[in-house]
Amino acid sequence: MRQAADHSAPGIASVPPRDPSAAVTALRALWNSKRGSREMPDRRDFQVAELAPWLGRLNLMSLREDNVRFDVYGTFNSRE
Repeated sequence: MRQAADHSAPGIASVPPRDPSAAVTALRALWNSKRGSREMPDRRDFQVAELAPWLGRLNLMSLREDNVRFDVYGTFNSRE
C-alpha cells in the first residue's frame, strides 16, 4: 500500500487525508495558534508551506466594500 506524501511544514503535524475531522481539527489548531488573542489571524501570519495539507480544499477571500475576491480557490473545490 502506498503512503501519502508528507507536505507539512516543519513543526506542523501531517494531516491524514482520509480523516476529515482530523484535518479540520489540525487546521483549527493552526488557525488558533496564528491568531493568538486576536479575533482572526492576518493572512501574512501564514506561510504557504504550513497550509500545504489543506490547499486543495481551501478558499481564501478578500472582502472589499461590496466586492468579494477569491485569492485562493482550492482545486478540489472546483470538482465538487
